[in-house]
Order: sequence, then structure tokens, then C-alpha cells
Amino acid sequence: SKAPLTTLTYSNLTETYNAFIIRGKNKGLTDYKAGEKVTFSSPKFTISGNALKSIEIFSPKKKNGNVDKTLPLKVTWDGGNSQNILIYLRGVWTSFMNEEPDTLACYVENDGEFTIPINILDKFQWGQKTDLSIVDRQTIMTENAKLIIGVTTTLDIYEDRNATPPSPTKTM
Repeated sequence: SKAPLTTLTYSNLTETYNAFIIRGKNKGLTDYKAGEKVTFSSPKFTISGNALKSIEIFSPKKKNGNVDKTLPLKVTWDGGNSQNILIYLRGVWTSFMNEEPDTLACYVENDGEFTIPINILDKFQWGQKTDLSIVDRQTIMTENAKLIIGVTTTLDIYEDRNATPPSPTKTM
């Protein structure tokens, strides 16, 4: 399990301020506690929002290093502030050039539990490595600025270094 990643993006029509710039002007991103006011000012605008509650993933739990791909995938979590959140799987081919990652995304109610049905998982390309992420984002808009506050937690749930894509290309 990886530590939750908090992202802040501030932008107006002509500029985007990413996290590395914010760290120099404000607290480090991990210094914000849930509900704490986050403010960013530039010569062109000032905008504020509240930090989100971090997300903790309780399941799936890996057995022998992997989840069981033949069963529906039950995901349970706690955290986030929004009514709906994004759950997604990302399968990558680490040893094959030119193979695009496969992504399965579900926008679901933030009630702490969601099961991805097997008929959907059967179409997903797990790749050689798959991770599960849960994302919550809030966007605050003013007349000349937009503030996106997000929190993401990612869990590695599957790995098979011997897997090959349906139509393999050259290996690295």
C-alpha cells in the first residue's frame, strides 16, 4: 500500500501552478489536515478551498501476491469528502514496448463499498502489473481561477511478470 497522495492544481486562463511551485509558496502538500483551509495567491488571483480527508483502502487483500481475477472485485474504503468518487484499475505491460495500459474506471457513490462485476473484469487486460486507485477531487471556480484539490490512494493488487499481451510486440 502506498501513502495517500494529495494533489493541488491552481490555474487561470493562462497559467497553471503545480505542486512543486505551491510547496515553495505555501506549506508542503502533506502538511494540510482534512478540512483545513488551503489558499493560493498570485498577482492575478486568490482562491481557497478545504483539504480533503485521506482515503484508506481496506480491500481487496492480496492472497499469494495477487487478487483472484476469476471473482468479482470487492473494494472497500474510508475517506474522501465527495458524494461520488472514482475507482479505477490500471493494468500495465512492463516488459513490452508499444503496449498501452488498460484502464477500467468506475464513478461510484462514496459509501465505502463497491464491487466490480466479473463480466466487466473479464474484458480488462490485467497486464503484468495492476494497481487499484481511489480518487476524490473537488473543483472550486472563481471568475478568473480554478482550484482542484484531490486525494488519491493506490494499492498494487496483481503482478505476473510472465504474462504476455494478446498480440505481443518486442520485449524491452
